[in-house]
Amino acid sequence: MASCTPVSSGVPEQFLIEPHDHPVWEIYRQLLETSDVTVTALAFSLGFSSSQHFARVFRQLAGTTPTGYRSSSTAGGRVG
Repeated sequence: MASCTPVSSGVPEQFLIEPHDHPVWEIYRQLLETSDVTVTALAFSLGFSSSQHFARVFRQLAGTTPTGYRSSSTAGGRVG
């Protein structure tokens, strides 16, 4: 019998349903704000197929790129 797992779109399942409310999303936003972990490392640790894809999804959810979010948050402002 075929698996019920949806075909991969390169977006981890936790971001397809209520991404802003998912605890993992908040953890990675905090990592962008407080650590020097690269965006690429975050993207792969989240399960994205590439850092570019992560950046596109992040921009759709947060209104800015991960790098822009990090710059804004470290400059004292908060995005999203």
